[in-house]
Amino acid sequence: MKTYGDSTKTPGQHIDDRCYILAQLPEESNLDWARDLRTAVGGDELKYKKYLELRHYVQAKTALWKRVRQGTSEATVVVIESGFYINAIALRLRAQGAELDHDFTIEDLLREAAITMINHAPVMRIRQLEADLRFAVPPKTLHTPEVVYKQLGGKLTDATVFAARAHAAFDLDDLQNAASTNELFLGPYGTGILSKVRGIDRVFDKEHPRSAAVLNEIFLNYDTPSSNLRWNQISESSSEGNDALQAADFCAGYASELMMNAIDDREKELRRHFRRVIYNGATR
Repeated sequence: MKTYGDSTKTPGQHIDDRCYILAQLPEESNLDWARDLRTAVGGDELKYKKYLELRHYVQAKTALWKRVRQGTSEATVVVIESGFYINAIALRLRAQGAELDHDFTIEDLLREAAITMINHAPVMRIRQLEADLRFAVPPKTLHTPEVVYKQLGGKLTDATVFAARAHAAFDLDDLQNAASTNELFLGPYGTGILSKVRGIDRVFDKEHPRSAAVLNEIFLNYDTPSSNLRWNQISESSSEGNDALQAADFCAGYASELMMNAIDDREKELRRHFRRVIYNGATR
């Protein structure tokens, strides 16, 4: 089985104002709505910005717009809110009596937020499943959050893409009953969870090859009795000629617009529309 994912960002002047949004669809999704929408807006590739230029024209086609709404609702949306992590680290430092520009810099703050974001990703919990797994090959690198941060490129934006893709890799049916992706490693979910994750290939639009490589490296470190080890479990592909990735691009753009137009709770607005929302790791 495969899923296809693409991403966007909400508008914002500063890094802590913006959210990174990744939308993904299973390969068995009916994508007729996306193909017909592409025809309606014109061009060889469906992009959300093309739709925005013709929004009123498209929405006037009520039958098509109804299908677009239904089709986008089948997506899983992963949101990483940079401000959530930045503010959490800032509060912790202030509680310890630290002062900006005296005890820590903005760069220190962003680095700690990035490392926390990485550490919060479910893939970093795999080692907790020691009873169910073993090292497939003795790892050359112990993937601590600090090591992963450096491997990714050493920026908050790198950590954001990694975190979103890591949460998306755990988009499983078990999340219907779990409160977060990390909860999948607890209680009844833990047994066999890694084999379930390995059973799905995740294909993302070309954006950040390092995050795909690091995720593959982490997954490949571990073996289970029922696992099928593959290096390219997480991969990138061009959206050109790929209906599923183009549909995911539109879903991500639509999620961004829903968030920006939300009157009260942006997370709640997403959950009203999409089949599943993973918001900073939380699933409900």
